[in-house]
Amino acid sequence: MEEALAMFRVRDSYITSAGWLGYSDEKVSRLTREAVQAGFNHFKMKVGADKGSDLRRGQLIRSIINDPQHLPEGHKPRDPNGPYLAGKNAGPTGSVLIIDANQVWEVNEAIEYVKGLEEIRPWCAYSLSCPTFNPIRFIEEPTAPDDILGHAAIRKALKPYRIGVATGEHAHNRMVFKQLQKSHGEL
Repeated sequence: MEEALAMFRVRDSYITSAGWLGYSDEKVSRLTREAVQAGFNHFKMKVGADKGSDLRRGQLIRSIINDPQHLPEGHKPRDPNGPYLAGKNAGPTGSVLIIDANQVWEVNEAIEYVKGLEEIRPWCAYSLSCPTFNPIRFIEEPTAPDDILGHAAIRKALKPYRIGVATGEHAHNRMVFKQLQKSHGEL
């Protein structure tokens, strides 16, 4: 019973250990396989230092999380179109890739960089910036946390691509949250 409860908790969690910048491909592969074996199915990858490296790491992580042979013994792939995963760009095993820039870009740089990461299919989520709540992809923290107008500009520029902006993790007071909400930024 304890093991079943632990796996339930892991199911809805993400892991970042395999997605840090600067890891060798071998380390990314090993850590991703270990995380899959531990039951994780949401994988966060840090991005922003080098687009070529980000694409390579994203493809490497995707190649492992999308391959059923890496699932723990007895685990079956989750339905990527099922109610829990619909719209999240889950791969064939039901695993999801999340991207996080940690405020590394200026506004225009963020817009172009994120459009260039399309092929690794980052996570889709329900977005407050989409009034009909259709699923859209998002980038987490693309620019400085207190650049409210910058986040709004990024959101507006990426909206035609169905890419939203998630931020607020480092909002230092309620006024920043209020301004993010009024500018239709993601929290």
